[in-house]
Amino acid sequence: MSGGNQGSTFLVEYHYVDDILRRREPVRDSHRAYLQASYDRGELLLAGALQDPIERGVLILGIGSRGDALSWATADPVVHAGLVRQLLVHELATAYSRLAVSLPNATAPAPDSGH
Repeated sequence: MSGGNQGSTFLVEYHYVDDILRRREPVRDSHRAYLQASYDRGELLLAGALQDPIERGVLILGIGSRGDALSWATADPVVHAGLVRQLLVHELATAYSRLAVSLPNATAPAPDSGH
C-alpha cells in the first residue's frame, strides 16, 4: 500500500451485518485505531457511517490502486471480524471537493469573479 495520499482516490463502502451497533463493540477500539493510523499516514481522507439506520460505512481513501484500497479495507479489524457482509471499492474521478487540496485527482472549481 502506498501512503501519503499518492495514487488515486477511492470510495469504499462497508455494508454492515445486522445489529452492527452491538456486534462491533469487541473490535471498535482496534477499528478506530486502524482508521486513525491510516488518517495519520494520509491514506484515509474521510470516514463515516450512513445514519438512521446505521447499515453502511463510507470511507474515502487516497491510495495507490484499487488493489491497495481493497487490501486496506480487508485489513480493517471490523472487516476481518466478519462484520461487513459486502465490501465495495469504487474509483472516484472527483470534479468538485472541499477536500481538493487533499485529493490527488481533484481540481477545485475556478473562482467566479462575477459575484
